[in-house]
Amino acid sequence: MSHIGCFVDGRRRDLPTVGGKGSMTVGRCYGLCKKKGFRFFGVQIGKQCWCGNHYGRYGRRDKRECRYQCRGDKTTYCGGSWRNDVYATGVVVASKAAGVKYVGCFKDNRYRDLPVVYTANYKTTKAYCFRYCRAKGYRYFGLQNGNACTCGNTVGRYGKAKSKDCARSTCKGDKRSKCGGPWRNSVFTTGLKPKSFKTPGMSHIGCFVDGRRRDLPTVGGKGSMTVGRCYGLCKKKGFRFFGVQIGKQCWCGNHYGRYGRRDKRECRYQCRGDKTTYCGGSWRNDVYATGLEEHASGVTLLGCFRDNSKRDLPLVHGAGHRTTKAYCLKYCKSRGYRYFGLQAGSACTCGNKYGSFGRVNAKQCRTRCRGDKRRTCGGSWRNSVYSTGIGSKPVRLPGLKHLGCYLDKSSRDLRKLVLSGSVTVPKCYKACKARKYRFFGVQNGYQCWCGNHYGRYRIRSNLECRVQCRGDKSTYCGGAWRNNVYATGVVVASKAAGVKYVGCFKDNRYRDLPVVYTANYKTTKAYCFRYCRAKGYRYFGLQNGNACTCGNTVGRYGKAKSKDCARSTWRQEVQMWWTMEEQRLHNRTEAQELQDTLECLTLRCFVDGRRRDLPTVGGKGSMTVGRCYGLCKKKGFRFFGVQIGKQCWCGNHYGRYGRRDKRECRYQCRGDKTTYCGGSWRNDVYATGLEEHASGVTLLGCFRDNSKRDLPLVQAPAYCLKYCKSRATGTLASRLDLRAPAATNMAALAESMQSSAERAVEATKDEPAAALEKLCLLDWNRQQACSSRQRLTASAMSSQGLQVLWLQNGNACTCGNTVGRYGKAKSKDCARSTCKGDKRSKCGGPWRNSVFTTGLKPKSFKRKQCWCGNHYGRYGRRDKRECRYQCRGDKTTYCGGSWRNESPGMSHIGCFVDGRRRDLPTVGGKGSITVGRCYGLCKKKGFRFFGVQIGKQCWCGNHYGRYGRRDKRECRYQCRGDKTTYCGGSWRNDVYATGLEEHASGVTLLGCFRDNSKRDLPLAYCLKYCKSRGYRYFGLQAGSACTCGNKYGSFGRVNAKQCRTRCRGDKRRTCGGSWRNSVYTRLESAASLFVHLGCYLDKSSRDLRKLVLSGSVTVPKCYKACKARKYRFFGVQNGYQCWCGNHYGRYRIRSNLEC
Repeated sequence: MSHIGCFVDGRRRDLPTVGGKGSMTVGRCYGLCKKKGFRFFGVQIGKQCWCGNHYGRYGRRDKRECRYQCRGDKTTYCGGSWRNDVYATGVVVASKAAGVKYVGCFKDNRYRDLPVVYTANYKTTKAYCFRYCRAKGYRYFGLQNGNACTCGNTVGRYGKAKSKDCARSTCKGDKRSKCGGPWRNSVFTTGLKPKSFKTPGMSHIGCFVDGRRRDLPTVGGKGSMTVGRCYGLCKKKGFRFFGVQIGKQCWCGNHYGRYGRRDKRECRYQCRGDKTTYCGGSWRNDVYATGLEEHASGVTLLGCFRDNSKRDLPLVHGAGHRTTKAYCLKYCKSRGYRYFGLQAGSACTCGNKYGSFGRVNAKQCRTRCRGDKRRTCGGSWRNSVYSTGIGSKPVRLPGLKHLGCYLDKSSRDLRKLVLSGSVTVPKCYKACKARKYRFFGVQNGYQCWCGNHYGRYRIRSNLECRVQCRGDKSTYCGGAWRNNVYATGVVVASKAAGVKYVGCFKDNRYRDLPVVYTANYKTTKAYCFRYCRAKGYRYFGLQNGNACTCGNTVGRYGKAKSKDCARSTWRQEVQMWWTMEEQRLHNRTEAQELQDTLECLTLRCFVDGRRRDLPTVGGKGSMTVGRCYGLCKKKGFRFFGVQIGKQCWCGNHYGRYGRRDKRECRYQCRGDKTTYCGGSWRNDVYATGLEEHASGVTLLGCFRDNSKRDLPLVQAPAYCLKYCKSRATGTLASRLDLRAPAATNMAALAESMQSSAERAVEATKDEPAAALEKLCLLDWNRQQACSSRQRLTASAMSSQGLQVLWLQNGNACTCGNTVGRYGKAKSKDCARSTCKGDKRSKCGGPWRNSVFTTGLKPKSFKRKQCWCGNHYGRYGRRDKRECRYQCRGDKTTYCGGSWRNESPGMSHIGCFVDGRRRDLPTVGGKGSITVGRCYGLCKKKGFRFFGVQIGKQCWCGNHYGRYGRRDKRECRYQCRGDKTTYCGGSWRNDVYATGLEEHASGVTLLGCFRDNSKRDLPLAYCLKYCKSRGYRYFGLQAGSACTCGNKYGSFGRVNAKQCRTRCRGDKRRTCGGSWRNSVYTRLESAASLFVHLGCYLDKSSRDLRKLVLSGSVTVPKCYKACKARKYRFFGVQNGYQCWCGNHYGRYRIRSNLEC
């Protein structure tokens, strides 16, 4: 006997048999139940005895609930109300049967390793589960999670687990034993074994879905079915596969898998004839092979080959679940094809040729056949190719050569139809050769066409010529409107007298020989010779087997190897179109090329427009280059151009509409068709040799530029010197000899560009100017606005001016009064861009200016000055080049410069935005303004600042900067009174200080103090503003605000460096900083007659009870009024009330910032 514990009982008793009642003891109950052969007994409510083989149905409780005294022995406990105190009697109920054996601990999941699960709960013991599963005919039983029995015929699908995993759950039917664990089966055999039967060759394939149209179509049998019986029934009928379904059906067939495979757990119905094995499921076949094979005789595997949408083997049959090697062999062989393929496990492909897209590794053809999952049937876009055993008979056909698949149309490519019907390639060959035709074609499987030319409608892929020949289905005979073209071997000679071979030359889409005629099937040497000679060209070419090319010059793209011109014959398909085409060139005469006797230089091909690039007509009609040269040179023009083969144009500038490739200037000259004379709206431009000079120019050097512009004016007029000088007045910086030859001038230019700016000036003083002229003259793509500037007269040009001109990037003139803002560059940087107005010279480079002087000097005022003092440098140092005015008393020395110590107290501040409400409100003057004149006007009126705007306005004021500062490049309008200096811009003031100061008397700086959103000084404006409102202190903050108050320093003092923000009203001064007040005092503070106690909250029931004054209140007034009334404390509130009392602080203290 052993004590187990206290357990709940119910109306359906946990221990069902009554052992006895009355004067009960534990010993007595033990004897009663053991005598009856029960394994367990329980005493209840002190007087009842219950017996049984299972317990725990309603659960365990704490032993304190089983403490009723036994009626037969009050020294012991005998359960409680509906509580059994359970003991074991020691009787053992054996679970023994032949063949029962522990298999192991196995994993389980929701899909169930053992499919039958019975939740036995409190009955769960090994003996109970054994009897349950054996009665159902299963080979294995399992114990799981302490409360379930599991049954099945196979085990271990999800793997074995550790033994300790099956010792975690106590059996509910016997708490002393273990019954598996969570998702763990303790598995045993029931002792049953499956029936044995002989099944030679049988193999299990898997579980497959079945449908109304049966996957295995023939019924083998029904009823008490086993796997072995079904095997025998189907093999006897000669079927390759059989399947058992729903435990009682047998189905036979030669194909399976039509509806797809499923997991084997769906095929676990017990066989009616042998419950220890499975026989499929509901609409599920457990499929086996019988071992019989279907043979495909005479079949040879040729390999695994690529396929795509164009199909390597053209006939594709989706065999689906019938796909096997034998089935595809029968299908393709019955249609006369030489080869068949298996693809993607579900398709048969047939054809007479294979391998068009290449062979691949055999591993790529491993997809399982849908008709037999044990075999492989190609792969995705991969054919496993086999021969069908059909072969064509060998026939000797001398000279036969396949040329390709060609398109045909209603006007036939091969003109003669000789056969129709049961056509083969040998038949067509003999018929056409007998008629002396060079080529023949078979079309659509039953037509034979002959001719001497082919390819009129272009070549197509061989894949389009795969219709089986009616006379021999193992070969192809073209397609619908597709000729499979062959050569018969008949040769037609072609001869042309006087033709000389020049060589093999490269060509591209821009064409070396401009005239291209696609002769196609007519292309021969003799034909192309006649075609080009008739058009008057010097050369003809044969290209790519199908084209004649004609022209007057050759070799633009270089010579090629001779073998490159032996790749494409006049009858071969195109292989390299627009990539690397070559020409086979021939000369139609033996004469040498005409020697050019013109003393001119070709300048390439340029676009022309309605407003002509070269404006003067030289002549029209039967034109040649030599004739046009003479016409234009006679008229004194520098350049001439021939256009559209018959026009001659003259001018001094060219390139207005841009350069084009010379291939666009290949119209034959009417006067000489062996040379070119431009094109449609294209001038072939030449120089006549005449030159135009620019005198008085000095090279200063090569300087850097960027988008912000070193010299502000950038335009594109006819030429630089005239353009820039038209905006200047004065004299030239040097005199140049214009009579020297160009070669001497170029040498001098090269030498001068290698030196510094100062040396360049000296080196070019006495040098000829022709070389400099070549860099200065500039012609380019001019806008309409620029054309009007070119027509300015000399008198009109002299009214404006700039001191220096630049040439930049070959196509731009830049002008200005200062230079070098972005530094000097190397001379070679200004020799990179060719002048658009004269392609023989260089004009600066990308963001590089070749800088020259115009010879002009700035105006000055208040000359002949001498200034004295003990300090200098207030406005900064400048470069010594700005102090090079000649002294009036001695012109061999320098005496300063313009705006260098001329205007006492004047200093430049910067460029600032202006608006409708003027930044500087007073007009100083308008018209012919200079900086000096505006300075005098504003200083005379007593203003501290002045600004010049838009070149002609003068504005005065005591404050500036209202709309913000801008970059100084926005203030570069020339002054009307002196164009060598700048006077602001449009709505931009160039601001200066006159030297007058504004004083604030009686002000003392107290320091720099912190501020925040609660405000140290609570109001705004400065000395005047704060003084007018009676405040003792004022502050300047963030450069843009005035703050006023009677106390300061609430948030602490900081370093004076934090109060360095520039005042918006005077950028030379500082006005505090961000949240920093520069604090000043106006009055001296007086000693107080009272003590300040703080800021206190008040409410409707007043903190200080007596209101004595209201209105114009001050602290002294309130002090006197409350003291006269003998009050100890007084308070001032809201600026106009005075309250008195003997107590305060009733509603708590607050920050002084709130008072």
